[in-house]
Amino acid sequence: CIERLNTLRHSGTTMIFISHDLTSIEKLCDRVALMQRGRLIATGEPHEIVSEYQQMAATSHAAIVAEATDRIAAGSARIERVTFHEAAGGAVTSVATGAPLTTRVHFQSSAPLPDAVVEVFYYSHDGRTLLCQQSTALGGGDLRIEAGSGAVEFGFDAVGLQPGIYSVGATIRQRQGAETVDWFYGGTLLYVQPGRSVRGYFYAPHAWRMVADEERAAWHGRR
Repeated sequence: CIERLNTLRHSGTTMIFISHDLTSIEKLCDRVALMQRGRLIATGEPHEIVSEYQQMAATSHAAIVAEATDRIAAGSARIERVTFHEAAGGAVTSVATGAPLTTRVHFQSSAPLPDAVVEVFYYSHDGRTLLCQQSTALGGGDLRIEAGSGAVEFGFDAVGLQPGIYSVGATIRQRQGAETVDWFYGGTLLYVQPGRSVRGYFYAPHAWRMVADEERAAWHGRR
């Protein structure tokens, strides 16, 4: 579809492309108009207007964007906020595709939780599609949360999310049993800027190398 649209574009066909797919807008459009509630608020070069849209959405309240409620659980621990940090440790609201990122879940607990699980969920900007998850249950040993305040960090070596705006939620639960201690959603957005440019739904960190003739000969010899 993208190839066909580019063929029409390069042949001189005039097209109006209406979308929230920011990557496609930057690839297909020569000029972009930004609308808000039926009113034109900005026009200009694609990257400039896409950046303005992302900044505007990142400062809005995520609950409005995702049509979400703030909490569905109220246990002994409460998630206070989710923050994002660059490699040097400074707080950020955005990251580029392929760049490292640390996500911190800050919480307050009124009693110890001896076998807790903390998880972070990354949703599409409308909150309807879960794109990926980070969980303490997948490695690193058992987690004991003591009474008082604390934080759990999750690290991305390279963020795989494509450019766009993402709603972020987090939970605290007991490893045994399905009951959620606390569920935080609707107050945090992550703005992903263009970085490593790849096709598809996400960027997968990878390496490549040329295979030497001797190696290929050895493979054939083992067959």
